Amino acid sequence: MSERQKIWYKANKARQKDFQLQRLYGLTLEAYQSMLDGQGGGCAVCGKPLKDDTRPSVDHDHASGVVRGILCHKCNVALGMVGDNSTTLRALADYLDRSRR
Repeated sequence: MSERQKIWYKANKARQKDFQLQRLYGLTLEAYQSMLDGQGGGCAVCGKPLKDDTRPSVDHDHASGVVRGILCHKCNVALGMVGDNSTTLRALADYLDRSRR
């Protein structure tokens, strides 16, 4: 990337994010911010505060494309690792509970 491109990208970061949100999820930057505000500024799963440097992810149903919330990187990866399967997630939680007795 040339120096000129780097300068342009840095100056237009919000515009780029808005474009990506629209293209990938059909969300405006305003809708994204409203969703994040509705979550109290934190991950929709663990509640950890989401800052620009924590790589927040727009979580969506891969079959329908419906946006579910904004997650921290770890929670998003965890959902992906179990294939968005709630039965598997419950089984994992039960496993952890049993191991702590």
